[in-house]
Amino acid sequence: MGASAARLHRMGKQTMLRLTPRRRAVLAAALREVAALMVGALVLGWYIGDAPGSVAVPLVGVAAWLVLVGFAVAVTNGKSSR
Repeated sequence: MGASAARLHRMGKQTMLRLTPRRRAVLAAALREVAALMVGALVLGWYIGDAPGSVAVPLVGVAAWLVLVGFAVAVTNGKSSR
């Protein structure tokens, strides 16, 4: 096995993404922003859309927001990889 093949083989065994505290904070901030944009788009689209809307649409948006923000909080509470 060549050097590059051995390196790829070792990389394949990594199961977790290792983030520095700074990158973890940036990821958490980005997840919060994506969550806010997503729920805003769903709710705003529901209100201004032509088709009759369902109450489930904003509820799904809020649930997805909670999941993404919860993941962002979990990312920031993780241990340092060093």
